[in-house]
Amino acid sequence: MTSTATPGSTASRVFLRLGIATTALTYFLISVGAIVRVTGAGMGCPDWPTCFGLLVPPTSVEELPPLGSYDYPPGWSVESFDPLMTWIEYVNRLLGALVGLSILATLIAAIVAFRRRPGVLVPTILSFVGVLYAAWLGARVVAHELAPWIVTVHLLSAIGVVSALVVAIVNATSDAAAASTPAEKKAALLTWGVGGIALVQGAIGTQVRGFLEDVARAHPELGRGQWIEHIGVIDSVHRTLGVVVVAAAIALAIGLRRSIPERVGAVRLADIAAGLAVAQFIVGGVLVNLDLPRVMQVFHLLFGALLLGALTACAMLARRR
Repeated sequence: MTSTATPGSTASRVFLRLGIATTALTYFLISVGAIVRVTGAGMGCPDWPTCFGLLVPPTSVEELPPLGSYDYPPGWSVESFDPLMTWIEYVNRLLGALVGLSILATLIAAIVAFRRRPGVLVPTILSFVGVLYAAWLGARVVAHELAPWIVTVHLLSAIGVVSALVVAIVNATSDAAAASTPAEKKAALLTWGVGGIALVQGAIGTQVRGFLEDVARAHPELGRGQWIEHIGVIDSVHRTLGVVVVAAAIALAIGLRRSIPERVGAVRLADIAAGLAVAQFIVGGVLVNLDLPRVMQVFHLLFGALLLGALTACAMLARRR
C-alpha cells in the first residue's frame, strides 16, 4: 500500500463518500438542533449524557425516577414533563453520536488514503476534535439551562466541524494552483470576507433567538409576533447585516463570473451562495411578518449554515485549476 492514495483509487473514493455523507449528516444534525431550539426541547432531558438518569428516556410520568432517587432541576415539576420534548432532545443526541462515529470513520479513511496530504488529514482531524468539543458543549448547554451565549458557541462549533469537512473534501478532489493569478487571489480573499460577514451575522442571529426566548419567559402575556419588539438594537444589527450579506453575496457572484469565469466550480458555488443568501433573507422577512413560525426558523438557520459551507468551498476553488 502506498503512503497516499492515488486519485480515483478505492481508498480515496471511500474517503470522499464518507466525507460527503458525513457532511450531509452534519447539516441534518444542525437542522435537528434548530428544531430542538425552536420547540423549546433543549431541556427535555435535564441531564447529560443520560436523560432523567436513564439510558432510554421515559415516555410517561409513571416512568420518571421517583423523588429522592434523581436530582431534578430547581423549579421542575411533574406537570412540566413533556415526553415529546424529551424524545426530540434525545433523538438530537443520538444523531450527534452518529455524526461523531461517522467523522471517526472519515478520519480513519483519511489516515489510510491521505496520511501524507496534510491538506486533507489536518482538517479531518480538526473536524473530529471539533465534534468532541461540540459534544462537551452540549453537556454545558444543559448545565447552563440554554444560556444564549453557550448556545451560540455550540452552533459555531457545529459550523466549524462542517467547514473543516468541506475543506478536506475540496483538498482531496483538487490541488491548489502552483501560482494563482492576482484575479484568483482577489476572488478567494473577497469570498472569505463575505463568509466572515455571514458568520458574524449568523452568530448575532443566535443571540437574537436567545433574547426572544428571554422575552417570552419574562412576558408570557405577549404574543409571538410581539417578542421581537422587545429585544432592542441587536435585532436592527442582525437585519442590517442580513442586507449586507445579500448584497455582498450577489456582488461576489457577479464579480467571480466576470473575473475568473474559467473557475467554473467557484462561479457555480458563488451563484449558489447568492441564492442561499437571498433565500435566508426572504425567510427572515417571513419570520418578522408572520409571528415567527417555527418551521421558518429552522430553514433560516439551515440556509445560513449551507451559505457558509458554499462560501468556504467557493473560496478554495477560486484558486484551483
